[in-house]
Amino acid sequence: MAFEPGVSVAIRDVNAGVVYFAWPYRVVEDGPRGLLVAQRPGAIGLVPVGYPEDRDLLLNQLASPTPQLVTRSWARTVTLGMYEEGKA
Repeated sequence: MAFEPGVSVAIRDVNAGVVYFAWPYRVVEDGPRGLLVAQRPGAIGLVPVGYPEDRDLLLNQLASPTPQLVTRSWARTVTLGMYEEGKA
C-alpha cells in the first residue's frame, strides 16, 4: 500500500497480535527504501502503563499477554523513522 507525503499513519508495535505501542506519524516519503515518517511534539499515542517513569511497572506490562495501554502526548523531540512492512 503506497502512502502520499503528508498523510497521517499509525505505527504500532505488535507481537503475536498484542499492541504494545501505537503512535501517529506523518508520511515524509514512501519509496523503495521503505516508509519514512516524522513525529512531532503534541502527537497523541498509546503506551503501556508505567512508560516512561516506572520501569518495573513498564516491564511487567511488556511481559503481559494483554498490556494496559494509556494515552500519552509526545512532548520532547521531533523524530524520524524508517519502516519496512514485515520487518522489525
